Amino acid sequence: MRIRRIRRLAKVFFWGLTLLLMLAACACWFAYKLVTDSDTIGRLVRAHAARFFPGSTLETGPASVSILKGEVSLRNVQLRQRIDGRPFLAARVAWLSLRLDPRELMHGRVEPREVIVSQPRLYLRQRRDGTWNLQGLIADPWPAPAMKNPPPVLVRNGTVELVVDDGPAAPGPAAEGGPTPPALDDPSSAGAVAILRDVTMRIESADGDRLRFDGTAHGDLFEKVALEGLIDPKTGALELKGDLNGLTLSETLRRRVPPRLAPSFDALALKRGDVDLELRRLAFLPKEDEDHRLQYDASAHLRGGVWECPKLPFPVNDLSADVGLKDGLLTIRHAEGSNGGSRLLARGWARPGKALDGPFDLRVDLVKLELDRRLQARTPPQFAELWDIFKPHGQVDAYAHLVRGRPDGPVGAGATVVCHDVGTTYRHFPYPVDHLAGTLTLEKQQLSVDLHGLVGEAPARLVGKIDDPGPDAVVDLRIDAESVPIDDAFRKALPPDIRKVVDDFKPRGTVKGNVRVRRRPMVGPDARPEGIVRVDATVDLKPSCEITWAGMPYTVRNLTGQLELHPDRWEFRKIRGRNGQAIIAGDGRVERLPLPDLPDRQPPLRIDMTLRAKDLPFNEDLRRALQPAWRKTWAIIDPHGASDVDAVIHVEAGKPDLYHVAITPSAKEESSVRLQIPRPAQPGADAGGTTELRMDDVRGRFEFDNGKVAMKGVTFLFHDAPVRFESGAVRVEDSGRFDLEAKDLEVKDIRFDSNLRKVMPPLMAKFAMKLDDGRPFRARGDLKIGWSGVPGEPAWCRWDRTLVVLNDNSVTSEVPLRHVQGLLEDVRGWSNGLGLEVHGRLKLDSAEVMDQQLTELTSTFHVERGQARLEDVRGRLLKGDLSGWGAISLEDSPSYSTRLSLVGARLEEYARTVPGRQSYRGALKADVALEGKGSDIRSVHGRGVAEITEGDLGEQNFAMKFVGFINTRMSLFDPSRNDSRTAFDSANVSFRIDQGRTTLDPIRLSGSAFSLQGKGRRDPMGNLDLSLNVLYGRGRRVPILSPVMNAVGSQIFNVRVTGTSSNPTFQGEFGPRLQNLSIGRGPRNGLE
Repeated sequence: MRIRRIRRLAKVFFWGLTLLLMLAACACWFAYKLVTDSDTIGRLVRAHAARFFPGSTLETGPASVSILKGEVSLRNVQLRQRIDGRPFLAARVAWLSLRLDPRELMHGRVEPREVIVSQPRLYLRQRRDGTWNLQGLIADPWPAPAMKNPPPVLVRNGTVELVVDDGPAAPGPAAEGGPTPPALDDPSSAGAVAILRDVTMRIESADGDRLRFDGTAHGDLFEKVALEGLIDPKTGALELKGDLNGLTLSETLRRRVPPRLAPSFDALALKRGDVDLELRRLAFLPKEDEDHRLQYDASAHLRGGVWECPKLPFPVNDLSADVGLKDGLLTIRHAEGSNGGSRLLARGWARPGKALDGPFDLRVDLVKLELDRRLQARTPPQFAELWDIFKPHGQVDAYAHLVRGRPDGPVGAGATVVCHDVGTTYRHFPYPVDHLAGTLTLEKQQLSVDLHGLVGEAPARLVGKIDDPGPDAVVDLRIDAESVPIDDAFRKALPPDIRKVVDDFKPRGTVKGNVRVRRRPMVGPDARPEGIVRVDATVDLKPSCEITWAGMPYTVRNLTGQLELHPDRWEFRKIRGRNGQAIIAGDGRVERLPLPDLPDRQPPLRIDMTLRAKDLPFNEDLRRALQPAWRKTWAIIDPHGASDVDAVIHVEAGKPDLYHVAITPSAKEESSVRLQIPRPAQPGADAGGTTELRMDDVRGRFEFDNGKVAMKGVTFLFHDAPVRFESGAVRVEDSGRFDLEAKDLEVKDIRFDSNLRKVMPPLMAKFAMKLDDGRPFRARGDLKIGWSGVPGEPAWCRWDRTLVVLNDNSVTSEVPLRHVQGLLEDVRGWSNGLGLEVHGRLKLDSAEVMDQQLTELTSTFHVERGQARLEDVRGRLLKGDLSGWGAISLEDSPSYSTRLSLVGARLEEYARTVPGRQSYRGALKADVALEGKGSDIRSVHGRGVAEITEGDLGEQNFAMKFVGFINTRMSLFDPSRNDSRTAFDSANVSFRIDQGRTTLDPIRLSGSAFSLQGKGRRDPMGNLDLSLNVLYGRGRRVPILSPVMNAVGSQIFNVRVTGTSSNPTFQGEFGPRLQNLSIGRGPRNGLE
């Protein structure tokens, strides 16, 4: 029972279990059928798709399910959306396979193991508002919870096509009630272009909740693209990397660029080329701050590109580039292209920023760039004026550097231009310079210039800086040239003010030049476009140079030295040159005064020059070069030979010209002066003309100051007589008026010979004829010679403080002076050839007058109003004191007068001058006054007295001694005793002269024995006829006795004197009864 019960229970359990299994099998079959039903699956997919693709419609084809295999397949899946009011096929999948885990599926859980998408097509189209159809296609946020273990998704043989709009449509959704635009079921037939093909992609789970994907594709405009990355569905974080190879830049690519990006694409100006893109990293990190949310690192490699940048003068062909982009930093590692022989190279970096105003540092090199109109037309406006400033042509290498240091900061532009055989003409110094090489560097709005080339056949260099190139440029340039020809091109390059000065000097030849050009802009209403330009030049002269200054047109050749040219001045330094044998050196300065132009439109100048000339010949070239006043001086001085010249010239507008010229006759060549002095006509005596005073072998220093010539240390030969004076001056005016003055003039060994008298005025010549021309004399004093400049008026000569030294000279006047030794002191006077005036003092040591020696003679003399006078005459004659005065007229037959006194003269001195042995002794006192005319002795008138005391006039014989003894012993009135043997010891005489005949009355000779008293005559021939009576004793009057003795004596004896004054004959005569007897032994010379 128990067993049956167990069996029965087992049967119930079995059939119950069998029923349950059958029910379960039916249920499973029903569920399987329900699950694997294609329509059911389609409805489920479409129902869930609406959540994930809002606003879109998902359509599926037949579906198949294999639970045992764990696979669900869908065919012909299409996703449609509306774009601009009409349906659009956004995607199409030919076959979609979902592989599930069967075991999990048996438990009612769907766990995908793999998703395979085969032959998908994705269509891209841009809405009219500029957005793309993919934007907003997928729900955001994702409506389903994230899968813990998402299955791998494999996309095979996919295609991405770009649909180009086929025409305009009304914006926004279709109008309500209006016709619905036709659906675009086949975008390929509507002009869709497959931009990606052979797309293969795999998406799989990575660490955490992120998904990893990678894929490749090919395109019609590129060869291959490969991407891989990670995405975090929870956070939306995305990381990518990949490559794009062989992207072709073409017009086709340009047409596919969205309109919003078209301007940016066009700005690249890349027309052709192949690009390889490398995406090292692209990360989108939503949780990061905005500045770090998007991170990327990519690079692009361009080959065979064509860049037609509108800012370049030509398209760049065969362009290759290596560009990197990392986190907002664009790096151009290398870019290179060419156009003909020109090459372009670029490198640098930039952080454009959202407003494209970020910092950057770019360098662009243009190699072998032609400076032509194409480049000029594409030059940026801020640099366009450089073409007008420099007018360049030729070929250069340009290296540009653009920098912006901070966002929205100023752009710093730097550029370096390397010139190759470039020509230029600088606007502010338009002198053409060709074959230039060197660099132009622009940095921080400053252009640095360093160029070198050829000017003429010698090297030249241009260096300097230009700040803010353009209309407001500040320029500082320097031009150095080894050999610049001074030609019309050089003259035209100079500023007008400097050109006028240069033209005044007429330079020729070649020079070594350093020119500095400075310019700064002007401001204000009167600003000139050229601004303020300053040209400063330093010129080193070469031996081929020559100048001819208009102010003194004397050509100087073979010049060396240095010139400094400035806008307001022109300086000379160490100038040296030649003109024939002359060596000329100088320094100077020409300065423009801040005054209005002169009436002749010449600039007002101040000229200061110092000139030095050695061995300068006094020739016609020099004379023509002199100023008018100098030529007047030349005509009067008439120099010959050569000299050394030192000149200081000061010329200033509005002021008198100042010239200081120092002339030193050359030691190498004898120089002479032929002073031309006008001589007026004198009726009947002189026909007039000029008197030439020749001065040979001139030495000294002559300094010319504005018409006045100062003379210092001058020596010369005047008619073979050495002449010297320490200082002097000559002043010549334009009228011809001149004054010559010589201080402390000394003449040695001068003779008033016939040659010298020929150049003297007639009056002075006559006066000079009185001097002996056989013996020279010396003179020293101050001399002046001048002329009024009035035609017909004579020149004049004046002398002062003159000392004349006479050495054995003679004066051949009516009373001749011979063997004159002494001085004429403080001589002063003047003469104009018509009149003569001389004043001075005579101081003679000795002179011979009428065979008598005159010593210690002093006197003041005056020659004036046709008369010569000696006043206050003092001297020694015969050891006596001579005094008096004298006068003589300066006529052909002169009148003369004199009065002389002689005191203390000694007869023994006179006896020595008389031929033979004479024993005259005694003291002589005389006083004489004479007057006469000419040389005729018969015109002489006068009177005088003479007295001899303490004399010894002859010797006594025996009888005279006896009588004298008696007289001296027996004299009652004369107690003195005289034992002398002298016949007469005193004498007195008075005389008068009438028509040359002298009457001596009385004549008295006194002696101790007897005396003689009488009278007589002297004829004009000097013959004496004297008659003397004998007086007893000294002839003193004794009452009664004296008359008797005198009467007896006169009857018994008298004396007669005949002969000449220098050789008298004494003859004694007895009375009538004794006339046959004689005293002594007959006639004798003198008394014994």
